Amino acid sequence: MTPNLRGSAFMVASMAAFALEDALIKQAASGIAVGQIMLFIGLFGLSAFSLQSLGAGAAPLPRALITRVMVIRSGFEIFGRVFYALAITMTPLTSASAILQATPLLVVLGAALIFRETVCPKRWALILLGLLGVMLIIRPSTQDFTPCRCWPWRG
Repeated sequence: MTPNLRGSAFMVASMAAFALEDALIKQAASGIAVGQIMLFIGLFGLSAFSLQSLGAGAAPLPRALITRVMVIRSGFEIFGRVFYALAITMTPLTSASAILQATPLLVVLGAALIFRETVCPKRWALILLGLLGVMLIIRPSTQDFTPCRCWPWRG
């Protein structure tokens, strides 16, 4: 198997695992709090990666990772993951997944607008096509933009 084919197979397997995880989070949230789900996922991931590191003879948490930049990045990662888990539990799974898949498109758009990164016309066309595809899947309407029933003042 060529390295490209092996990489593609790993990518397909990882996307299938993410889809399965999203479905399991949605199912589990009907019985337990999202915070508990995230804690379980975090502890499972920590255990798996620690065992893998120890098996390879490396430190589970190298000192080089405990830098200011990595702590800030980790904070943002936790923030994003918790809110994505909340989105999965409060919206249709297809909508949350489609929005997540649009993230790279929005990152390129933000890099061009905020950091003045150069984006060629072909890439702009592909970004627009991708965002239109997301809109086609989500099909947003005015009915979708209502206060969440889970807020305390909504009962």
